Amino acid sequence: AMVRGWWWIKDPEELYHTLQALHPRGIREKVLHKHLAKHMESLAEMCTKPINPLFELKTEDKDVLLEALQQPWQVQEKAMEVDVSALQWVEDLEQRVIAADLHLKPYTIPDPDSTRDDLQYYEHDVDPRDDWIVRTKKEWSGLPRIATHPLDLAVLRLANLERNIERRYLKEPLWN
Repeated sequence: AMVRGWWWIKDPEELYHTLQALHPRGIREKVLHKHLAKHMESLAEMCTKPINPLFELKTEDKDVLLEALQQPWQVQEKAMEVDVSALQWVEDLEQRVIAADLHLKPYTIPDPDSTRDDLQYYEHDVDPRDDWIVRTKKEWSGLPRIATHPLDLAVLRLANLERNIERRYLKEPLWN
């Protein structure tokens, strides 16, 4: 059933079944199989942890979302809210990295972007050549980043943060 789009594994058994279902000769599936098998223990443990509120929809929110899907302009509004909350999550992560002193000296966090009033929703066209496996060998994706789009700003801030974290604090599978 989980063929297209984003989906989310919530229990270790489902994770194990996913691993079993991956085709050993599929280009992407082989890579995913290798990573899942290698990190199965920690991933299974992550499945049992409480869910990050950013990704959890309460029942009433689901109803609101279903209703919103009937109204195209509301979908965009909801997507914008989620994008801004992702940006806020990155900004919060920046603060935690500074507080825990995991960064390279000197490193200053740029002013928050999530409070700007010029933020606008933007949807990038999907380009199959922009697949992460194709791009892993390159330094940076050719995808243009929009300076007023919260999700693009989150990506840029996260990339900047990653560059400023001491290597010894980055653990697999994040170090790649």
